[in-house]
Amino acid sequence: MIYPPQTSMIPVAVALARFVEAHGFGGAYPFWYLGTTPVRFLTGPVVPVVLIGLHNLTGLPYFDLTYVLLIISFLASSAGWGLWASRVTNNKTTGVVVAFLVLFLPWRWLSGLALSEPSLLIAKNLLPWALLVIDRALGQTNVKIHGLAILTLSFLFFIHTAVMFPMLVGLVAVLGVIKGEEEREVVYVRRVVFMFLAALAVVTFWYTPRFWWTVLTNPSIGGAPGVFAIGNAVDFLSIILPVAAAVLVVLFFKKGADPLVKFSVIWLGTFGALTLFRFFANPNFWQDWTSWLYEIEIGLAILIASRWKSSLLSLVVLPVVVALFVYGKLGKPALFSPTLPTGVKSLVKLNEIAGDKRVFMSGSTVFWANSLFDMVQVRGGRDEAAINPLWRSAAYEIREGQDPQQSAKLLKELDVSYVLVHGEDSPEYHYDFKHLEKWAAVGKMIWEERGDAIYRTD
Repeated sequence: MIYPPQTSMIPVAVALARFVEAHGFGGAYPFWYLGTTPVRFLTGPVVPVVLIGLHNLTGLPYFDLTYVLLIISFLASSAGWGLWASRVTNNKTTGVVVAFLVLFLPWRWLSGLALSEPSLLIAKNLLPWALLVIDRALGQTNVKIHGLAILTLSFLFFIHTAVMFPMLVGLVAVLGVIKGEEEREVVYVRRVVFMFLAALAVVTFWYTPRFWWTVLTNPSIGGAPGVFAIGNAVDFLSIILPVAAAVLVVLFFKKGADPLVKFSVIWLGTFGALTLFRFFANPNFWQDWTSWLYEIEIGLAILIASRWKSSLLSLVVLPVVVALFVYGKLGKPALFSPTLPTGVKSLVKLNEIAGDKRVFMSGSTVFWANSLFDMVQVRGGRDEAAINPLWRSAAYEIREGQDPQQSAKLLKELDVSYVLVHGEDSPEYHYDFKHLEKWAAVGKMIWEERGDAIYRTD
């Protein structure tokens, strides 16, 4: 079996596939968020079904199969962007350069294996294929090709709904590349809007309207509910300005200019602005401001390919430097390992002690626990989809609060029997527990090793 680094989100996909294989998609997922969140809120059907099918067919472990899916999707991404660039420019050489750069630039590989959630990454990797289908459908009135475009969009959303924003930016950029009469361009915009809304309607049969309301009202932007974030001027501008910039660039580049340059400027303008907003908000929080570097790397590959014989080729240094910086911050972990990461090995003892009792954890162990065991915990692997409103504020107080009585009260309300606390000497990457001295008053320590401690609290 192959294991990823402890900071990887691959275990989230493994945990959901394990559960769906045994119990299906119906009902709530009992191991996360106090057992209140429907399974369908946590994952689309595509990745679990594919993993289960491959597992039954080959007998390989889910971790290995997730690696296989990721690698296949990276190859598909390279081919997709290359074909798209070749189609837009009518130049096969440009397409080959794009495909080469997309395949070998390092950030997406590091992010995919050590940081990102696999379902979302796979959806992003398949995005250029959706753009190819939509680009072909825009100039036709054939109902079948329009239906294919809607199904292609729906398929991506069935993999992961968070691909919607990169898809929207990609659609705006595609519209910016198209040449034609003004009346025809208006028709194209209408068709894109219809296709997107139709795909959204299709996938809502799976996710349900409540899912969209949950995602919009859960804290997501600056810690505020997404739908209400516009009340904060800074948050509002950080969302609107990149989109407005993309629209202005579309208008500015209406005629002339290389289509790849137009696409990459719109694409990079949007995701670059979002990255800068996050960077200047908190430069030390690299996990936040690197969120859109996947898209930036794609944009750089396309921009470089449009002028690959010029000095723009030196831009390849940017994703290389960032990837090396982040890899160093992660402690230079093995991206493929035959053994469990040291930082999550305490889960074996916690599972042995806790049995079917609810536990509280923080850091990487949250994402790993249910890929290995059927462990009931407070937190989980997709916070924005969680329904129960209590766990979030309670988890913050338990991790960072100084008052042991308040923490003990909250743990009792959450029906938590055991807490895994990571101390200063723990191999856990994320040191979320701020006041270690309080835990002697919260519960009784029943196990300690390598800086990790398990407290009984019931």
